[in-house]
Amino acid sequence: MIGRTELVGREDVINRIYDRINGQDSVSIVGYDGMGKSSLLRYIISNFKKDNLLMVEITDSEPSTALDFYKSLFDCVEIEIEENDRIDINLKYELKEEFSGCKDHESIAELKKTLNSVFYKLRSRGIDTIFVIDDFDRMTKCINEGNREDAVENFKFLRNLANNNKRRVQYIVATKKSIEAISEECRVSGLPGIFNNPIKLELLEVTDVKKYILKRLSQYQYRINSHEDKLIFRVGGRVPGILKEAMDILIDNKNPEKNKGTVKEVNSDNEAEFIQEVEKRCDYIFRSYWKCMTYEEKRLLKHLCCNEDISDIEESLQQSARYSCQDMGLLNEDDTFVSEAFMNYVKRAEVKRDENGDTESEEDKEVGQRMKEAMDALKTSNDILKDSFQELWN
Repeated sequence: MIGRTELVGREDVINRIYDRINGQDSVSIVGYDGMGKSSLLRYIISNFKKDNLLMVEITDSEPSTALDFYKSLFDCVEIEIEENDRIDINLKYELKEEFSGCKDHESIAELKKTLNSVFYKLRSRGIDTIFVIDDFDRMTKCINEGNREDAVENFKFLRNLANNNKRRVQYIVATKKSIEAISEECRVSGLPGIFNNPIKLELLEVTDVKKYILKRLSQYQYRINSHEDKLIFRVGGRVPGILKEAMDILIDNKNPEKNKGTVKEVNSDNEAEFIQEVEKRCDYIFRSYWKCMTYEEKRLLKHLCCNEDISDIEESLQQSARYSCQDMGLLNEDDTFVSEAFMNYVKRAEVKRDENGDTESEEDKEVGQRMKEAMDALKTSNDILKDSFQELWN
């Protein structure tokens, strides 16, 4: 279970999420890896208690097909209803019959029909349903695997649940991409309207980092020296995920049971070993940063830490890359790295101009892009008309 110690500096965010939920709104939490999105969701799931509420954690946010998506929803909702002690026992039996009555678990139509019936009964009995989905942007995996129609089907179902007063479902989702970007990628109109005013997770304030360090140490009655204190700031920066790993390593060093009866203190002579361990544990965070960055952003970071020449990149693109890196929480305003551990990762990382080896001419790319945009616009228009007619008929 996630405690308040893990969420120091996020008290205002938690209160805003609670206010949105109580106001019958859906919530999107936006932030890059390491900013604490998953920890926030786990805290909300464990601590938000309210009568007549069914909070369903969707455990598979990366379905390969629409059928996988509906199966995941079906299983998660059924399990949560069985385990929820705030739902009337008679209603539970009714809902159990609905799930048992699903004739074919390999049929999207049957799964969808059962889910709609369950949500209708919950809503009619005054039960609010909330889906909690981590890594919401990963639901576009279908698109990357060539199954765009499946991704469209998944997001449309979620959108329609939110907009249907007879079966209304709220959402708390965490995502790296904006909802607008997801909507554009899968071409599902109306999705951003469900999530008004996204909550963006920023870097922790310095005072919050100090509070976190003190609270973690007080749990074990440990003390740190001044060098360790400064090292935590240098390595962890103000990124919750990196900071947590750095503190876990430091606390392990001070635990005699894990060090053959001795307490290991970190100083200037052995800090390299400590930093390397932080880098190792945070590698998944750093790889995620690097994967979503543009060529110009990578070149800028290499320039700042390795003094590589970037005179071939236009000044305007350099400035845009700088703003983007600051927005991601990677750089401070003075162009220093927020985390020394990530800076070391950048030093070793390789920058490639074209990851896919594409030799298409710039002119061909421009023509192709214009054609793609025209086709996308046409399909989006057709989808909107189709949805409008369906809503009228329903």
